[in-house]
Amino acid sequence: MTLRKPFRTFSRTGKRVLLGIKKFHRANPEARREAIGKLKAITQRVVKQAAGVVSSLYNRGHHESGRQLNRLVSLGKRIIAQTEEVLSGSVSAKRLYSLHEQNVAVIKKGKSHPACEFGSLVSLAKNDDGLILSHQEYQRNVADVKTLGQVIIGIKSNIGRCPEDVTADWGFDQSLKRQENCRRRWGVRRMAIPKKGKHPHPDGKESWFRKALKQRVKIEPIIGHLKCDHRMNRCRYRGKAGDTINVVWATLALNTKKTPNWSGRRKKGRIERSCSCQHDRIVAGKPLRINSFFSCQRTKPLHTLKNPFFRTD
Repeated sequence: MTLRKPFRTFSRTGKRVLLGIKKFHRANPEARREAIGKLKAITQRVVKQAAGVVSSLYNRGHHESGRQLNRLVSLGKRIIAQTEEVLSGSVSAKRLYSLHEQNVAVIKKGKSHPACEFGSLVSLAKNDDGLILSHQEYQRNVADVKTLGQVIIGIKSNIGRCPEDVTADWGFDQSLKRQENCRRRWGVRRMAIPKKGKHPHPDGKESWFRKALKQRVKIEPIIGHLKCDHRMNRCRYRGKAGDTINVVWATLALNTKKTPNWSGRRKKGRIERSCSCQHDRIVAGKPLRINSFFSCQRTKPLHTLKNPFFRTD
């Protein structure tokens, strides 16, 4: 399909102006404001050209192509209006962060760099043998303590019974009364969660409590393996269902790698005690942040997707 009028994309000019905004004009507010206005004018011109192409497609009978391009035109107009609101000092109620993933979550966890991440949260739970028994995905910034119940429910549905011991870090701490109510409701025998502040946990000196806290740190290398070895550092699929598919494949690959070694040690009889209570102690890891594949990851730019549902690096 050929266009009757040439379409200028301003790709090189836009990259140059964006580089000036992010790098060259940091110490010069006037130059930065001027560059932002120039980038806004470029975006308005491209959107106006695209709107003309949409009208041409409808007139020539290409209705499906016109609808697809019209969605991007509407998003471009929304971005322009959102930019004007931000420059004027007002905050929009529902801000758009990505063209390809409109429901991406904004995650702030108090880090110095990056201060804000875009993607999803994943809560994981493992047993003493390093097998991931449950996971839960969230497309919003949810507190750590609110993810523990969903993970335990997932463990019960996966293995048929609740764990006996549950351990987690300070992010899952709550009052002793509420923690006791949750323990009874979930059917857990003991919970080893350290207390915040000056007053320690009443069972902090018990041997089972200290052993459980030592087991908790073992989930950190598992998170590292999921990110580095099984490509869970970014969301490879679109939408909430895509986030779940991404985590399912990564955890399945990790459990598949660990199962033969675990079975071999079991046959040799070196983990007799672990075999009898292999699902008793469950480590609930703090929610893992996965940067959305369809939005920027730190300083990496957006990429145009040929396939709207999947992309390989």
